[in-house]
Amino acid sequence: MGIRPPWSRLFLARVHTAAGTAERVAPAAVAAAVARWLGGLGVALDVVTSLDSPLRDGEAGLRVRQGRPTPEDRTAVVPALAGVAETGSVMVEATADRPGLLSFLPENHIVLVKRSDVVGSLDAALQRLRAGGMPSSAVFITGPSRTGDIEQTLQLGAHGPLRLHVLLIDDPA
Repeated sequence: MGIRPPWSRLFLARVHTAAGTAERVAPAAVAAAVARWLGGLGVALDVVTSLDSPLRDGEAGLRVRQGRPTPEDRTAVVPALAGVAETGSVMVEATADRPGLLSFLPENHIVLVKRSDVVGSLDAALQRLRAGGMPSSAVFITGPSRTGDIEQTLQLGAHGPLRLHVLLIDDPA
């Protein structure tokens, strides 16, 4: 195994460039980081997440529900298949355990990316996707949803989440 370039630093910088927010956390601190970020927004600690999420109900004061989001859900938390350093994008796949609507419906989108899952390029992310078998869908998300169609003024959250927060999770020692 050769030396890996420090993709995680570039990835975090590019997430911020794309109007998202990001922080690096230890695996045991994920729930606390979610609660802290939501608390900073003044948002309820209610989250909807996928069946394969590491979050558990009651952890760090979170109220966690697993499954499909509803229009009433304000925050979704999903694991990513990869983070892409060159663009600051996250790649999220839809599976039976991870409904695709989690990445589109709630206004607050928190994506969990393992540090070892950060790759340098879009091509490397697609290779990772192909290696795992093709899901029903996969999306690349770069920052919060936005449009400039309304009077040529940038509008965040027009067609999806208003906010994107990435938790870059350190690999276990």
